[in-house]
Amino acid sequence: MTNKDNDFIGGIIFTDGRKEQISDPLLLFVFVLDDYRGEKFANHLISKSLLLLKERGFRKVQLWVNLNNKAVGIYAEIGFRMIKEDRSILYYHKPESDL
Repeated sequence: MTNKDNDFIGGIIFTDGRKEQISDPLLLFVFVLDDYRGEKFANHLISKSLLLLKERGFRKVQLWVNLNNKAVGIYAEIGFRMIKEDRSILYYHKPESDL
């Protein structure tokens, strides 16, 4: 993702899930440079990525995140829901109907 001056400000990384032995894409990493945090860029990156994945035929996306990660609220706001809690890791899964 770039700003209006075409400077790089953030990005997102997914896997197809095969290495993790899951059938759905896995959201691995979302990052936004410090100067641009709090401006909903992460929400935009994730939402756009989910639309692209849907266009490519995917119906679900998974996410694993630590409980103390500040992004937990962002993921919930976008529509990810917790499906399992195991110690410090939350397992979110994007519902089929929303992707």
